[in-house]
Formats: sequence, structure tokens, C-alpha cells
Amino acid sequence: MKLELQNIGGFAGVHEFELKKGINRITAPNAKGKSSLLRGIQCLASDNEDVFRDTLNDDSDAGHVKLGDEYIRHLRRVNGAVQADPKDHTFFDELDKDWRNAEKIAFFTPKSRVVLEIDQNAFDVLRFVNSISGAEEIESDIRRKEAQLEEKKRELEEYIENLTTAQKLDAEVGAMRGEIQKLQGEVQELEGEIKKETGTRDLTKVGEDIAAKKQEILDLEERLRSREGEVRRYQDQYEKARALYDRLNKDIADFEQRPETGSIEEFTERLHKHERKRKDLKTVKDMLDDLQGVVDKAYKVFSDSERALPESAKENQVLNSAYMMLGNPGECPVCGGDVIREALDERRKELHERSTDLAKMMRGEEEEMKVIKADRRELQDRVEGINSKRRERDKAKRDSNDLLKELDDRG
Repeated sequence: MKLELQNIGGFAGVHEFELKKGINRITAPNAKGKSSLLRGIQCLASDNEDVFRDTLNDDSDAGHVKLGDEYIRHLRRVNGAVQADPKDHTFFDELDKDWRNAEKIAFFTPKSRVVLEIDQNAFDVLRFVNSISGAEEIESDIRRKEAQLEEKKRELEEYIENLTTAQKLDAEVGAMRGEIQKLQGEVQELEGEIKKETGTRDLTKVGEDIAAKKQEILDLEERLRSREGEVRRYQDQYEKARALYDRLNKDIADFEQRPETGSIEEFTERLHKHERKRKDLKTVKDMLDDLQGVVDKAYKVFSDSERALPESAKENQVLNSAYMMLGNPGECPVCGGDVIREALDERRKELHERSTDLAKMMRGEEEEMKVIKADRRELQDRVEGINSKRRERDKAKRDSNDLLKELDDRG
């Protein structure tokens, strides 16, 4: 794939480089453009104006970086500031969101945030992983949704309690209506008796009874109107509770659309990837350790001090013959060729260094696996918390529907 640079860093004019598939090694003396070439590639993965300013040649007002036929970034100096053409297509414009983190994890320049934090002994691996994986955004959204769910739950419980009170008042209103009808029947009976017995009963007493009954009717009607007003108020509160439930249900539905399961699967896939890498490192290290043992044994056999035969053993023909098969110190007992002790020392040192490097890499993979496991466990706990909230919501819905049915039956 061809990389074309025009007025980039220390390169003036157009320069072309051929990049091969896989790993490309860039070698050159100092001040020959290695950093300029890397800044050009970084420019394709960034939207940072500071990167643009450091990339464009100081003596040029325009330049570009082009990789193959697909990716290009045009830079232009306008009023002292370096700007990029928004119509360009770069790594940063790829639909895959992971490309937007390419600059953070692939370009560790002296000005990058990771390098600066490491220099200041302030680098936090967990915070860095969260920032590029989107875990911080998920965590913030989960906390906000949990707080909203708790608030909505409290409001719904309050309205359900008010609805229960309204149900009791409705029962009292029904009883009062029955008493009013009973009193009205008694008044009608008294009025009929007056017409029949105008001469045989004390009309004053009858009138007093009628007046008393009518007053009782008025009192009950007043109480009825008061109770009916309370019922209407509680019915209004129920309507508000129902509207609140609908909003709460919508909030939960919106939350359920977030791909939490996909995030957990992504953490699991990353964990498996690091486990496989650690397994490969261990396999290679075990092979080096085995080779180290072989070299140590050869070193012992070829050592002058280890090859000395005790004087008492020289008189034994069998021992002396076996010793002769080992050859002289510094000779290989198999082929008789020279064995350079310095070469064995160098090989032992090299094997030890490689084994140490592999051990460090294995520890690094283990630390990364711990971080990923912790993130995955925390996300799983929060998903389970949301599921618990859903069960509480469903129970509240059933209770609300039961209360509404009882209120309708009494109405």
C-alpha cells in the first residue's frame, strides 16, 4: 500500500513510501523523517488540531497525507491555525466506533496523554481501559437510570396508597346513600300517616319527627357531597399515578434497549484473547526453560573444574575408560570439536534474558485479565440490579391493576 506525504513534518514536497502488509520497520539516521512519517499516519486517525499543527511543514501553507486510494487528510494553514478538510475520509471517519480510539492506543508520542501520565507517574490502567471501551459512559447511564427508577417507584407507591384511601371512602359513600334512601322511605311513611290520622295523633310530634328526619337527610347529603368530592380527588390522583406508571414503563423500556449483553460478551471475548496470548507465552517460556536446562548441563560437562577425575579413580580401568570417552576439557564428547566456554556463557545469558522478558509479558497479560474480569463482573452486577428493578415494576403494576378493579366494582 502506498503512503504519500506532501509538506508533512520535515518533508517538503511530495514523498512516497511503500508499506507492506503486516509489520513495517522504519530505520533511518536522526533527523531523516522517521517521526514526520509517523505523524502523517497519526493524522489519519485523529481530529485533534494540535496534531494537525505539528504535522504540517512549518514553511508550507498546505499539505496532505494519503494512504492507498481510500484514506486522505488535507491540511491547510488559515490565519495561523492548521485546519483539516471536513470532506476527507480518514480512520476517524470509519463507522466502527473502535477506530475512534486508534490514536489513543496506537500512537505513544511524547505529547500523547498516556506518555505524559506515565512520565508523571499518574497513569491509571483501569481508567485508560474504561475510557476506550465506553465503560465510563455505560456506568454513568446505569447510575442515572437507577436513581430515576427509585424516584419513580416512590412516587408510584405514594399514589397507590392514596388510591387505597379513595377505595375506603367510596365504600363509606355507598353506605351513606343506603341510609339516605332508608330515611326518605321513613319520611314518606310519616307523611302518609299524617294524611290518614290527622285527628288521632299529635300533629306537632309528627311534624317534629318529620323535621328531624329531613335534617338527618340534609346532614347525610352534605356528608355524601363531601365524600364524593374526596372520591373525585383520589380518582384524579389515580389518573396521575397511571400516567406516572406509563412514563416509568417507557423509561424502563428505553433502558432495556441498551445492548448490555453485547458489552458483557465483548469483555468475555477480550478476556479469552488475553488468555490465549498468555497460554502461548507460557508455551514458549517452558520451551526456553527446557533449553536453558540443557545448556546448563552442557556447561557443567564442558567445565574444566567439573571434568577433573579424582586420583583414586584413575587406577580403576573402567572409570578411567569412561572418563576418556568425555574427551579433554573444552572438547565435545560426541564430535570431538572445540567447545567455546564464552559461547556457552553468552547463550546462557541470552536464554535467561528471553525467559525474563516472557515472564514480564505473562504478568502483564495477567494484570490485563484482572482488569477485564473486574469490569465484566461489575457490569454483570449492574445488569442484575436492573433486572431486579424490572421485577419490582411488574409487581407494582399488578397491585395498581388490582386496586383499580376493586374501585370499579364498588362504583
